[in-house]
Amino acid sequence: MQNNREDVYEIQNYLRAIQLANNESALLNPDGIYGSETVEAVIEYQIKNSIPATGRVDSFTWDSIYRDYNIAKENLSAPEKVSFFPLGVYELKKGDDYDEIYVLQALIRTYDKRLGNPQPLVITGVFDENTERAVKEIQRIFDLPQTGTVNKSLWNKMAKFHNDRYFSERY
Repeated sequence: MQNNREDVYEIQNYLRAIQLANNESALLNPDGIYGSETVEAVIEYQIKNSIPATGRVDSFTWDSIYRDYNIAKENLSAPEKVSFFPLGVYELKKGDDYDEIYVLQALIRTYDKRLGNPQPLVITGVFDENTERAVKEIQRIFDLPQTGTVNKSLWNKMAKFHNDRYFSERY
């Protein structure tokens, strides 16, 4: 392991991901060279995980680092996106009661908070008059015809606004 540049680079990347996931300030810089920085990072990992601190990556240490890397990778990755617009439906409108209306109303509340609306929309799961009124306001903001219905285009604009506002800064 210590002689194969590709394997060294791989273990360095694994250790760095683990360090990032643990919010460590000193991060290993992968370079494919099993030098003193890598030995120190391996020893530190081994100590933290009650593995004999040899500074060498034997099969037990490799398996442990690989397991922790997969956990770190999952924790560092962005959450999976979920599509909520109902299939086979061209627009959401007053009177609809799809489960997706809950999500629509939650998206609308994103706008309520941004616009400082004193009475945020109540999430009911039913496309009611208050939902229709809020949709018209959002359409006005996007300079769209104020129909009070939500088509995929408006849904995507609202979802993008939400994702940009709440997720792009974090991930």
